[in-house]
Amino acid sequence: SETTAIRIDTAEPPLNDLRVRKALNLAIDWEGLAQLFGDDVKRASQMVVSGINGHDDALEPWPYDPEEAKRLIEVARAAGVAVDTEIKLIGRNGIYPNGAEAMEAMMTMWQDAGLNVKLTMLDVADWLRYLQKPFPAERGPNLLQMMHDNNKGDAAFTVPIFYRSSGSYSTLADPAFDKQIDEALAATGEARTNSFKAIFGKARNEVAADIPMFHMIGYTRVGTRLEWKPDITTNSEIPLANIAIKD
Repeated sequence: SETTAIRIDTAEPPLNDLRVRKALNLAIDWEGLAQLFGDDVKRASQMVVSGINGHDDALEPWPYDPEEAKRLIEVARAAGVAVDTEIKLIGRNGIYPNGAEAMEAMMTMWQDAGLNVKLTMLDVADWLRYLQKPFPAERGPNLLQMMHDNNKGDAAFTVPIFYRSSGSYSTLADPAFDKQIDEALAATGEARTNSFKAIFGKARNEVAADIPMFHMIGYTRVGTRLEWKPDITTNSEIPLANIAIKD
């Protein structure tokens, strides 16, 4: 149920420009990057995994299109966007296997596309300052390495945190999007599911609020004498009460 991603600080120029945010997604060689995470890793198009209420199976991940990324950056430059501004890529030491290597690779790809990205790796305490509000006033334009785990069954445990203006991890400030989120949270049944799907679609296609990377895969070895199967929560917890010994 864990999804890796890069949060884009949409409040800080040049990251407040939609063309730049789209270019960040398009500049990554996703097939090549996946080799750092194993054969079973799954590309992510949204911040929740399949099986969570609100996940949209039809929502496609960003493709790899370096030429379009370069074009968007040049169009933004021609429009007066300061695309040469240094952008800080903030990674967290030990966040997941090959996490630092992934950040180094992504930094290089963004540099190749024409952006001025520099990597800073932080320990957890310093990294949390950038993850949670209130954000450091002097932070400047930044991209934040993160991983989100929603195994609760509903996108309500994801959407307001990342996309609502009041969300503890959100860099967005869009009253219309807030209203859409509030309506989804108040809905039930199929209307709730479809509302969350629409939000993930908007986050990807209209806002480009973040850079979804991969749905991570965990491996669990289960003894032949045990009556138990891993599920979506296993990477976070294994309730011993659910494990039985076979007769």
